[in-house]
Amino acid sequence: MNQYRRTESNAPAGVVPVMPFRYLFGRKRTPHERPQNSESAMQNWIGIAIWIIMGAAIGLMMRAAISRPEEQPGHAQVIMALGAFASVIGGMLGVGIFHLWEPLALSVGGMACAAAFAALMTFIYRWGLRTLI
Repeated sequence: MNQYRRTESNAPAGVVPVMPFRYLFGRKRTPHERPQNSESAMQNWIGIAIWIIMGAAIGLMMRAAISRPEEQPGHAQVIMALGAFASVIGGMLGVGIFHLWEPLALSVGGMACAAAFAALMTFIYRWGLRTLI
């Protein structure tokens, strides 16, 4: 394939390089070929699952550590869901702050921020919400 074309008469004289169409969208893959980063994609899903489980466990530990006398039934599910949600948000913040160039959910920054944010949010909910209002 000729990668060069001659210019028209109204353009300056010379040869102008033309980029072939195949370079615009990268290499064409066959349907059976897996993407090259499938291992890191699986690690990210595993890391997010670990964040969710860790956040729910932190919520239950916070429930056991701070007892409330006026607690109603069904509160364990709420604090587990809050801890899981907070750990996912904290994990994403930790990966974004500490591992910007190679973002993996299974990283020290992601796990530490997931645990810290889940502990903070469940602590505020468990202790601070009733005393602040």
